[in-house]
Amino acid sequence: MMKLMQSSEAINSNGVFSLVKKQLDGNVRMKDWDAGLPAALNSCYSTSAIVCGAIGLKTAGNSG
Repeated sequence: MMKLMQSSEAINSNGVFSLVKKQLDGNVRMKDWDAGLPAALNSCYSTSAIVCGAIGLKTAGNSG
């Protein structure tokens, strides 16, 4: 569980990526997605990697 505290440090626009990555890395359901939704035959990326990429683009504010 993460603990957030108030600080006087400046936060840049990329700071949220580490928070999102930590939440995704700790998510055990990603492996369930790989088992339940196998990647396309011609894809070299797993389903969870594609989902993480889409979440990363949304976090950055891109529609991807």
